Amino acid sequence: MESAEPRRGSGEMEIETTSSTWRILEFYSGIGAMRYSLMRAGIRGHVVEAFDINNIANDVYEHNFGHRPFQGNIQVLSPTDLDKYEAHAWLLSPPCQPYTRQGCITSLAFSFFLMLQYFCLYIGLQCCFSRSAERLK
Repeated sequence: MESAEPRRGSGEMEIETTSSTWRILEFYSGIGAMRYSLMRAGIRGHVVEAFDINNIANDVYEHNFGHRPFQGNIQVLSPTDLDKYEAHAWLLSPPCQPYTRQGCITSLAFSFFLMLQYFCLYIGLQCCFSRSAERLK
């Protein structure tokens, strides 16, 4: 297997272990741990966009991979916006703090509920998340 080290400035990861390249969206990208893990696993993929709201994490991600993530609240993205990326896979590494405060889900979790709702809509399932997410607004 080839080295799984990121190539700075390329904006993509390429590991020559499979014949097709996945188009990947990376949500809550942080410093890129999920992306690096995928690379280490030998999955050939191209991160078409990463998303994180934290400026410092985005600085580190850009240093590590040569691509600056979309910086903003992912709640502004619609399913149509996400479809435009034609992604085969989504990587998600949401922050754990909203889920660990004495078992209470706070408004910080709303964007994660929204992502789950979009996924359910995409695969044609009716979600129970919509009512939970409405309470968090």
